[in-house]
Amino acid sequence: AMGLTTLSFGVLWAALGRSGPTPIAAGDGAKSPASPASPRGAWGSAWRMAAKYVGILSAAPVLAVFSAHSVHNFVRYFLMAWMPTYYREVLGASHDASAVLLLTPELVGLLVSIGSAHLGRHLQRSGLLTALASRRLFASTAFVGAPC
Repeated sequence: AMGLTTLSFGVLWAALGRSGPTPIAAGDGAKSPASPASPRGAWGSAWRMAAKYVGILSAAPVLAVFSAHSVHNFVRYFLMAWMPTYYREVLGASHDASAVLLLTPELVGLLVSIGSAHLGRHLQRSGLLTALASRRLFASTAFVGAPC
């Protein structure tokens, strides 16, 4: 189920993702007739700026990144904190075996990241992929590969 969910997310992201923000209509950035020197103008400007940032931070893509990052951090650090206890109490593994089992995914992730960076750079320089297409390809591959 988790693999299907991440694969679906990767396919939707590749199909619907944009490489830049949605263009703003010409009238959206119009200046207020109030002067910034007047109290009404200064507060109006501050409120407009606050509303702009609230709008950016409450946009669906930004909230999706916040949510995904929060879930990732919670799961990662929760598992890393309790995994040695699980190995020791449930599986009866020694501390050395636990260390090797916890280090292996991190080491493989490091090596795959370095190799992927070199491959991505090569694909971009050869003109086979744009930077956006390269990011999408490697992120989708990571989504598919993670549950496997």
